[in-house]
Amino acid sequence: MKEYLQFLYVAKASLAELSYHIHLALRLGLLDAADHSRLDTLRSEAGKPLQGLLAWVERKIAEGVSLNKRVSDFTELYTVNRELPTDNCKLPTDN
Repeated sequence: MKEYLQFLYVAKASLAELSYHIHLALRLGLLDAADHSRLDTLRSEAGKPLQGLLAWVERKIAEGVSLNKRVSDFTELYTVNRELPTDNCKLPTDN
């Protein structure tokens, strides 16, 4: 779970870096104010669910919940049946 949290922090840092580049592009005249505003809004909107997920994971860690355990409890729901019927299957040939 802590590795996943670290991954989320890296994603948050990437959004912060994007914010810097959007602002820099405006200062260098590569973006006009409207484009800057639109891009910054998109960046902000992308960060909202990420921040919510970060807060949720942090709460679960504080509660002592293991993400791997939660997933493994329901593994049977996500297991794919590997035994496929082959009666009507034809494999491609070189002919």
